[in-house]
Amino acid sequence: MTEAGTASGAFALYWEVAPEAPCALPAGLGIAHARTYAAAEGGLGLVIAELDGAGQAGGLPSGSAHLARHRAREVSRTLRPGLDAAAALDAPVVNSIWFDVPPDGEDEFDAWYDTEHIPLLMRSPDWLMVRRFAVAARDPFAATRLSLHYIAREAALASPERQAARATPWRDFLARRDWFKPRARVFRRL
Repeated sequence: MTEAGTASGAFALYWEVAPEAPCALPAGLGIAHARTYAAAEGGLGLVIAELDGAGQAGGLPSGSAHLARHRAREVSRTLRPGLDAAAALDAPVVNSIWFDVPPDGEDEFDAWYDTEHIPLLMRSPDWLMVRRFAVAARDPFAATRLSLHYIAREAALASPERQAARATPWRDFLARRDWFKPRARVFRRL
């Protein structure tokens, strides 16, 4: 496993799109590259767009077709050894996990996620990469942290490695906090 440590601070846009709306990329946001997905359950689509330097100061895409819009700064990434980030970004499955962590819980939450949770997940050969983000702009639900898990097979979500990562004393301790309410969605690459 390769730890990239703190990333350069590149920004990405994450937005869920209603099924009747086209997954067109908004103009003028400084999008360097985008990938589109369909929800594993439900009818939502997803676009994850990497922003170039010009787009990092931009706002959120607008329009009623977007059900959720978030702009976030990448703060860390963990990549499977021998795999380059471009290959991991093309993974067929993305699991997005959101938390609304209060400021007084951020250090402990980040330490748990980066030092225990991700290493346990990466024991699964199907876990290709985990990118963690600090949420800079959000609509409509509150969130301060976003993790994007790039996975080779959806079956990895039921793997023994994932079960172990969700059954530690540290996670159990955090799960007793009022704010520890993950919002997760699974998407398949189009």
